[in-house]
Amino acid sequence: MLCRRSWKDTCDLVFGAPFFTFVIGIIAAAVAIYLQRLFTGKSGFDMKEALVSLGFGICANAIIFVYIFLFYFLYATPKQMNLEADGKLVEARETLKKLQDSEAKEFDETYYSIVEWIRNGHYPLYALQEHKIDEFRSNDDVVRLCDRLVSDKHEHPFGIIMTVIPQSEWLNLLKWARGRGAKFYDATDTYKWTVDLLKERGGRPVSELGAIKPPS
Repeated sequence: MLCRRSWKDTCDLVFGAPFFTFVIGIIAAAVAIYLQRLFTGKSGFDMKEALVSLGFGICANAIIFVYIFLFYFLYATPKQMNLEADGKLVEARETLKKLQDSEAKEFDETYYSIVEWIRNGHYPLYALQEHKIDEFRSNDDVVRLCDRLVSDKHEHPFGIIMTVIPQSEWLNLLKWARGRGAKFYDATDTYKWTVDLLKERGGRPVSELGAIKPPS
């Protein structure tokens, strides 16, 4: 990667074009010298002198090319690549920060909407369902939301079933309920669906119940 980049940078500086363009130019110059002798009657000595001049020109370019290539390879190109990498890192951090800020804003909006639902008399777990908390990316986000509700003196959404549904399964419970069409309108419905869930569970995690048909 470094060698290829240094080679390209050197060609751009010395030739102002890719290396093969320079090679084609040399071939074209040699053909032009031959054609000049062929059609103008130039002597072989004149042709040889022109070719020697062309050869010296090539050698001079080669020497300059080598020194510049070494400069790029040992210093300029690594420095430029580091600067570019630092720039990409800063850009990635800015993008990540924007994403985190956006997610935090969305989380706050969802949280305050749930609080408003609870204040209007809706059962906390039902409020979570209606705000599609089962679409959260991780169970930790569900736990964080519930902890925040409790810290703001609201009832814990999973409070009455915490002894039978472990914290690690809260997101899976919401996913399971959505798949079953179960609604936790109140404590009674929550108990009912939890009992049905435990009957299905048979000691298995909630996440394994997706393929099990509900009891008739």
